[in-house]
Amino acid sequence: MSSQPERSDDSEATRDRLVDVTIQLLNERGNHALRLADVARESGVAVSTIYAHFRDRTDLVAAARLVQFRSHAEGAIDRVADVIEPSLTSAGFMESAMWPSLLDPDDADARTRRWDRIEAIADSRHIPELASQLQDLQSALNKQVIELVRRGQDLGAVDPNLDPSAVAMLSQVLRLGLALWDISGDTRPATEDWAHMISRLFSSILPQGIPTSAPEK
Repeated sequence: MSSQPERSDDSEATRDRLVDVTIQLLNERGNHALRLADVARESGVAVSTIYAHFRDRTDLVAAARLVQFRSHAEGAIDRVADVIEPSLTSAGFMESAMWPSLLDPDDADARTRRWDRIEAIADSRHIPELASQLQDLQSALNKQVIELVRRGQDLGAVDPNLDPSAVAMLSQVLRLGLALWDISGDTRPATEDWAHMISRLFSSILPQGIPTSAPEK
């Protein structure tokens, strides 16, 4: 009987399952309460199987955080890319590419995405390998967002005098920074006042002379 390769399709499927279950448990309990025994039980495997795919608990957590970070970040890129087209106007770029997750800070899906990314970044402080992987991933994603901004400039939807990397970074920093909204309680502004502020802020990246207002939700 011929031996099976070490990394068979079943092996890859098992690894993916372990990562998916780890993500689920991290979301439910947090890193501090994650136990390998629970991951194994929920995955339907023995604890020894985890060590066949990952060096240790830290390696498993790093793999899960990287998948979380990548999926949310690339999803954001795809959503912006979908609205960049030759007929795009300044208003269309703002409303479709820049506004949605900023206009409604209480959107549950957007909140989950930003906190997953923040938790991945926080864990990377103590996992050098994860920190390096996130840096490489974020650098690659930055380049994609910068390219999208350049396309917006070519279409006349973004001020051509602005540095595309600065516009790209502003958009990403604001989205991630909305975590402060989540923990600000009754000191948060009214949603409509926040939308007006975002409208004023993003009017500065439009081609000069083109007014903007917050789109109706």
